[in-house]
Amino acid sequence: MRIIGFSAKKACKIVGITYAQIHHWDKMGIVKPSIMGASGTGSRRVYSFADIIGLEVAAELKRQGLSIQKIRKSVEYLKKNFPDVDNPMTNFMFISNGESIFILTDDPNVALDTLKGAGQFVFSLALGHIVEEVKDNIIKLEKEEEKEGFVFEVEIAPENDGRFHAWCPALKGCHTWGHTEAEAFLYIKDAVTLYVQDLFDDGEPIPGVGKVDELKPIIVKLADFSVKRSATEGKAIKVA
Repeated sequence: MRIIGFSAKKACKIVGITYAQIHHWDKMGIVKPSIMGASGTGSRRVYSFADIIGLEVAAELKRQGLSIQKIRKSVEYLKKNFPDVDNPMTNFMFISNGESIFILTDDPNVALDTLKGAGQFVFSLALGHIVEEVKDNIIKLEKEEEKEGFVFEVEIAPENDGRFHAWCPALKGCHTWGHTEAEAFLYIKDAVTLYVQDLFDDGEPIPGVGKVDELKPIIVKLADFSVKRSATEGKAIKVA
């Protein structure tokens, strides 16, 4: 299953953090939603898969005893010293002894010098393992949602004018457009929800479901699921 974006609510369920935490981390610049940021009351945050990995890294560092202030300091250091890296939390290997945070880059000689005074490391965060864990959490959450709700598949395709066309094959006339694929997906989710809600309110059968006495949560899905990930390797640099 290909996923374009995750709401803040779903991101919290996947990572195991609270809405207050995800809101705070956004404001502090630790992990900001890259697809759609909050722009005022009632606006929605939409996180990419890479953002979810960043949230999981931050959450794991916090679980291992690192303060949120040290994590923020680390992110600020990485943004300042690695300006070409868009999302530091998903592009570095993190190592910590529970008090300081180190990252791995590409100079093993400097790594040895840097690590000497750091004491014995208690844990390291390997992105490969975190990616697989997050993917498993997403699959589990989707299965739970499918059991509890009505699932509708949608399709999205680029138009000649640069916009993206989104539609739900099961719902006749349910179409929408967006300037980006993510925007089109958000719009079609809203369109599907309103379409099904209207059918239910009018006592009409819901395509693929039939007449129902209770309207369950509406799950909108895309076909296919692709993940892009990257990481650097090598030396350790103390960042907090």
